[in-house]
Formats: sequence, structure tokens, C-alpha cells
Amino acid sequence: MVFLIGLVLGPENVLQEKQDEELRRIGELIRKLGSEVLEEREEATQELRGLVEKAEEQLKQAAESPDAERAVRARELLAGLGARRELTENLLRAVPGLEWRLSAGGGTWAEVFLELMDEEGDPTKARITKADLERLGGGALERARTEGEAVEIIARVGMSELTGLAPSLSRSLGDRREDVRSMAAWALGELEAKDCVEELVLYWRIGNLRWCFAPRRAWRALALRAGSRLFWRESTARKDGTSAPISTRSTRCARRRNGGGCGRRRWKKSSGGSHGSGSRGR
Repeated sequence: MVFLIGLVLGPENVLQEKQDEELRRIGELIRKLGSEVLEEREEATQELRGLVEKAEEQLKQAAESPDAERAVRARELLAGLGARRELTENLLRAVPGLEWRLSAGGGTWAEVFLELMDEEGDPTKARITKADLERLGGGALERARTEGEAVEIIARVGMSELTGLAPSLSRSLGDRREDVRSMAAWALGELEAKDCVEELVLYWRIGNLRWCFAPRRAWRALALRAGSRLFWRESTARKDGTSAPISTRSTRCARRRNGGGCGRRRWKKSSGGSHGSGSRGR
């Protein structure tokens, strides 16, 4: 029958007819999202998951519907589509239905990320790559609802060598929450993210970080080994008479390789009274 219709109408008309029928079906399913019958709402939601990319424009309109149930379900379907586009194809194959679980909201991203990091020996985990976890971890950190969630995510990133998340950790150095900033500095040290040295130095200089929070090994691995070249370059510029953005105080702290942390209190305690009387400018 389809063949005969194709001969009469032509392949272009048949394709258009099929698309129109699909759009009518999507419209019917979206109307059922607001049905008073729970089973109809659930069935429509399940079917729309398979058509979500084609239904995107109609779902955006439904998300603004005065029908609260229809609007909520439409927004969840759009959120699942967004998660599908954000995650890797390999991760979506390894964990079927993951995008729909993540469509529930921000905290779910943290839960899923931490679960996958903890599931050692799970056959699913064996199919998940480092790149998959980095993509998921970036979304989880961005959507963390509480300070505790953010700190736990960053800690797992630092312990798991997910180096691709260094840019996300670098952005966390400017977070308004002190523990998040300090944990991000520690994780960058663990990852030996040398490309982030200048941001670390900047935030340290303005008093945004508590370096004593970081283990001595991480501080030496990053700020002293990679950062010492930065300090050397700036101190050379100062001798040439040009301005140096890194303060003399930061330079002195960076040279204390065997003194543990380089926190503000430690510098004041060991500097004596002469520094406080204006020797910084010399």
C-alpha cells in the first residue's frame, strides 16, 4: 500500500505525510501529559522520551502551559534531552536511561557521579571511561546544590585523577564558599594542573585560599615546582624596573619550600616587625 501511495503521490509527498502524522501524534501525546488519568500521563511520557528530539519545539511551548502537570512533565523531558546532549554517547550506552534520571534536577547529578565513582567491580563501571566521568563530573559540580555536595565532588575528582576537570576546579577557586575554594586548590595540586598556577597564585595573593588546608605534597607538586618559575619570572621583571603583579610577600612565601604551609598567619609570625614597617616595597 505504501508503495502504491508513493507511486501516486511521489516520495516527497509521502515523506511530508509521514512527518505531519508524527507531529499530530506528538501533539496528542503532549495533551495527554495533562490527563487526569495517571496511566495516560505515564504512557505519554514514556512514548515522548523516544520522540523527544522531534518534539523539542512543541515541548518548549508545553513547558509554558497553564496546566501545571503538563508543564512540569514537559520541562523534565527537555531537561532529559539537555542531559543527553551534555553526556557522552558511551556513558549513555553503559547506563541506559541515565538522562531521564538526571532530568529530576541538580542534586541527582551529584548522586549519580558519586555512585559511579564508588561502584568498584560493577560490570557497568568497566565500560565507563575517564572521559565519561569527566563529562558527568563537570555537570555535577556545576549543579551542586549545597557546599557539602560541591566539596565531596571536588574531593573525588582530586583522588581519581580526572585531569579534564581542572578548568572546572579553577573556576571553583572563585566560589564564595571558603571550603569549596580550598578543596578546589587541593584537588588542583593533586592533579598537578600546572596550567592553573597563575589562577592559584592570584587567589592566594588576594587571600581567597587557605593553603594550610592542602597537603604538603600537593603544595610542593604544584605551587612550588611549577609556580616557582612564575615567581622567578616576576622577580626578574622587578629587577628590570618593570611592574610585577605578584607581591614580594607571595614570593617570599613561595621560597619557603620546607616550611609546610604558607598561610597568612605563618608569614606574620615569622616575618618580624621590620616587614610591617614598610620593607615590602624594597
